[in-house]
Amino acid sequence: MNNRLTIKDSLKQLLRDYQTRQHLRHLPTHLFKDIARTPKQINNEINKSGFIALFIFTFRRLIKGD
Repeated sequence: MNNRLTIKDSLKQLLRDYQTRQHLRHLPTHLFKDIARTPKQINNEINKSGFIALFIFTFRRLIKGD
């Protein structure tokens, strides 16, 4: 099996990241401790740009040769 990152895989990951951020956006604050995150960490994750995160992820994978 080829381990190269495909556009399709990248888009799937981008969608999963977006969905996770949407879940975090609506997560009650009393549950932050249950997932071992601070309100600041949750806020930082919610505010990440999906395309920038995807670019960084893809770039790192390409450099490593994964």
